[in-house]
Amino acid sequence: MTQVVVAVIALLGTLVTVAVTAYVTAAKVRRDLESEYDISLRTDRLAAYRELWRSLQPLAKYARPAPVTYRAVGRLIGQLRAWYFQDGGIYLSYHARDAYFALMDELRALVASAPSDLALELDFEAFETLRELGSDLRTAMVDDVQTRRGSVLARS
Repeated sequence: MTQVVVAVIALLGTLVTVAVTAYVTAAKVRRDLESEYDISLRTDRLAAYRELWRSLQPLAKYARPAPVTYRAVGRLIGQLRAWYFQDGGIYLSYHARDAYFALMDELRALVASAPSDLALELDFEAFETLRELGSDLRTAMVDDVQTRRGSVLARS
């Protein structure tokens, strides 16, 4: 009888060990897959965001490459739309997407109210609104790819 009790206890111990090992292994595999996905998403996002970042150069606070005219705003809308549908829109987080659409809405409103002479430069207030919206979008992109954070390895 003692041998049966010992055998049952050993069997139960083995079953518990198997169950715990299976659970821990599944959790580790899940974490590893999530980590791989996060790395892949961040890498793809970084590549896509690089292109969007370049497109926002006309909205720079300092040393803009050229005056921002109504014609330039129209071109920027086209560039951003092409980027959204051809390259990067799928990578936008909710926060970055909201910032992108806020910028696009303002660009569209400016084009809708454009004077007949599209070569006219935007007034300071209109440009400043665009610049701030562009900055908000760039900030959201930086948050998504976490490029302004120090390295986790350096904190160890």
